[in-house]
Amino acid sequence: YNPLVNDLVYNLNQKLDIEKMKEASKLFLGEHSFHNFCTNEEDFVRKIYSIDFNIENDYLIIDLCGNGFRRYMVRMIVATLIQVGLGKLLIDEIKKLLTIECHTRVSYKAPSCGLYLYNIVY
Repeated sequence: YNPLVNDLVYNLNQKLDIEKMKEASKLFLGEHSFHNFCTNEEDFVRKIYSIDFNIENDYLIIDLCGNGFRRYMVRMIVATLIQVGLGKLLIDEIKKLLTIECHTRVSYKAPSCGLYLYNIVY
């Protein structure tokens, strides 16, 4: 915990299984209906090209690249990956959440501190 960057990063301060998070992140790659991972009422189909994990100075950085994101979508995906890393969510549950038949919106969002938009390509 560093109070100087408290508003700039998400201080989880719990051990994460990053390898499980990486495995789970592969499920989000490609084109899916993200209706359970955003708060919008329509237009859920998006394509995620990559989700990368890097550790810099004891901080875990998760980079998502896609063709567009809906409201809270990135925060909900990251929170889902964190739940997997904490051992509170199984990878099979993510598979179910990504199906059209499932209408169970995830109830957790990563906080906005630490969320940064750093590149847009048109």
